[in-house]
Amino acid sequence: MDIKLRRGLYLSFILAFIVLSPIILGYARGYRYSFQQKRIVQTGIAILESQPSNANIVIDDQPTDMRTLATIKNLRPNDYVFTVRKDGYAPWSKKLTISAGAATIADRITLFREQPEQKNVRDDLLTLALRSRREEILYTVKREDGATELHRYHTGSASDILIYETLDPIESYTLSRHGTAVLISQTPAVGNPRVIVQNTYRPSDNIPLSDLVDVPILTTRWSEDSDDVVFVRSAEKSFIANLSTRRVLELDLKEFENAVYFLTHVHLYTVQNGVLTMINTEDQKRQILSEGITGSISTCPYSSDRLAISSLKNQKFMILTDLENSPKIHTLDQRVTGCEWSHDGSELLFWNEFEIGVYSIKTRVTEILNRVSTPIRLVQFFPNEFAVVVLTEDGTVSALERDGRDRRNHSVLGEDVDFFTLSNDGKSLFVERKDDATGFLSLESLTIQ
Repeated sequence: MDIKLRRGLYLSFILAFIVLSPIILGYARGYRYSFQQKRIVQTGIAILESQPSNANIVIDDQPTDMRTLATIKNLRPNDYVFTVRKDGYAPWSKKLTISAGAATIADRITLFREQPEQKNVRDDLLTLALRSRREEILYTVKREDGATELHRYHTGSASDILIYETLDPIESYTLSRHGTAVLISQTPAVGNPRVIVQNTYRPSDNIPLSDLVDVPILTTRWSEDSDDVVFVRSAEKSFIANLSTRRVLELDLKEFENAVYFLTHVHLYTVQNGVLTMINTEDQKRQILSEGITGSISTCPYSSDRLAISSLKNQKFMILTDLENSPKIHTLDQRVTGCEWSHDGSELLFWNEFEIGVYSIKTRVTEILNRVSTPIRLVQFFPNEFAVVVLTEDGTVSALERDGRDRRNHSVLGEDVDFFTLSNDGKSLFVERKDDATGFLSLESLTIQ
């Protein structure tokens, strides 16, 4: 090869390197030619994660070989319709915008079964108590000998334990905050009404509340943050009873005769004549927190340092935080009929007859998730808090995602439901239904994930 040819090849390689290097480097950095825009553009990526995982991903109706969790690279800036499918589950679909040099993330995709598997737990119940975020479900049944049994059903293990039985009628029963005990109110045929404190895990462990408070009991209420503390009220006196230490504090509450009460292990809160007052249970010092609370009251405690209270008449919704230090009050001009805190207390889910919203304690921002035409009966956070589960007055239970981009995906989980609660892992929905012919209640579980 002569020197001229070698020199030509050498110059050609240099020229090719100069021309191709920016192209190769740009390609590696995600630059592509857009035929739509007729120019080179920087691409973006999409990250999709679902619960359950390993779901198929479809982009603009074109199947791919990718499954969640997936990072989809080299997407030209544009709007894309992403669909996530898994056999047996309702599909999730959303239009997402891909921007140059940016990541678009959809990591809160929650898939629900199209046909939830249904299992009957019992269908002969007199009463049934379902509570949000409780692994324990309480119910009563009547035996042939006339006795009433109180059972604890554990949603995680599906274990059913008889925890209390009696020949006297059970008027009511209330589960403690963490589900370890229950207050049972009875009216015997002979003698005064009585209240029993029953351990839900050890059936032999129970004590009459009169052993601690020797007065005729009118009302009782569990502490909102302790399974050891109970508020007790008689016709003339009020007490705070600690079940572990057997310590009883008598409270001077004569001026709060007709008040609404809710309790933590540190404070008692009262609402009377429109005034919300906080009372320290040790020194009984009082502090007025707010005024102008009128009409029906709905309370939503979270812990000893925060709670929410709704005044339905004047549509005032107050969220109180840092109660043990320097109370802060967040006020929303919002009609609220029910509410539920997130697991960490940073958000509050609330609803009224036709609207569902979430309030952020940190940002003080309210997000309206949905407005419906059928009145709402109950709403709960799904355990991962990426979705909410809604029961409407027509008996329909449905799941609604919180991601508001494009549209909120919606899945029907059950129908003809009177009440519901979710298992802690979110895989099962426990529902209450009433048989109008027999008058009995039934407890059923629906496998929704």
